[in-house]
Parts: sequence; C-alpha cells; structure tokens
Amino acid sequence: MIDPIEAAKLRAQEFANRRRLKLGDVVGYGADGVVIATSVHTVVKSLKYKELYAKELAVYRRLEKLGFDSVCGFNVPKLISNHDELLIIEIEFVTPPFIVDFASAGVDADPLSKFDADQQRETIEEWSALFGSHWPKVRSLYWTLKSHGIFLADLNTRNIVVDGVR
Repeated sequence: MIDPIEAAKLRAQEFANRRRLKLGDVVGYGADGVVIATSVHTVVKSLKYKELYAKELAVYRRLEKLGFDSVCGFNVPKLISNHDELLIIEIEFVTPPFIVDFASAGVDADPLSKFDADQQRETIEEWSALFGSHWPKVRSLYWTLKSHGIFLADLNTRNIVVDGVR
C-alpha cells in the first residue's frame, strides 16, 4: 500500500504536468497533505482526503468572493487553480505575516461548536498561550474571519505566522 504522503506527491506531479508547472521543494507537510513550491511563485497543496480538500477550497473561494488578500495584516494566498479529482489547490506564495491551511476550517459552520463551552474556552486559552504576545493580533484575525463565516479550528504557528517566526 502506498503511503498517503507519497500518493499526494504523485497527484501533485500529475497536476503539475497538466498545468505545465515545474515542482520544486516540499515546503510543508502534515496530517492533511503536502505543499510543494512551483517554478511560478505558487504552491501546490495536495490534500489526502476529499473532505479536507472541500473545506480548504470552500474557504479560499469565500476569501476570493470577499476580495481579501489580507486580513488584519495577515497575508492570504490567492487561489490560482484547483483540481477536484486530484484534490489539488494551487495558491500564490505569500510571505509573513500570513495565514494558510484551512483544511480543518468551516464555512458557515463552526467546527468548535461540537465542543461544549468549557472545551471551547480551553481551546481558546491554549491558542492564547501558544501565540503569547501575538495573541491579540491572532485573536483579531480569528474573530474577523468568523464575522465573515470562516471558522478556524486549527490555530498553530505553522498555519498562522507572525513576523516571519514559526
């Protein structure tokens, strides 16, 4: 059986071949998939599962509809292209401060709503501790996106980069 990350890389290569892109270095990977730089200052995100792909794509389409290229000073990548069968999203490359990775986010439905009030409070306290002095900026980003129907559920220092420090 092929490793899910290797399968994601193969799908990314198929997408790149179809778009006549040259893939570069892997710039990120994790539980959701793999992110690979291209020769045209974009990145290709190959997601492991259709549900994650659908969530991520829905957020990028909402951001596009809203005309957001930044939110609260955080750069937001522009959606360049996607492929439903290959589970690929191509987005522009952005520099810090930025927010990326919306595979666990929700559009018009808060993923945290499945938790009780105490669990929600604990989650927000964990985020506050994680971001430390940057929490007020990140909290503003969180609430601004929420006011536009984009509900973040995976706030971490790989998805939200402040001042170029991960």
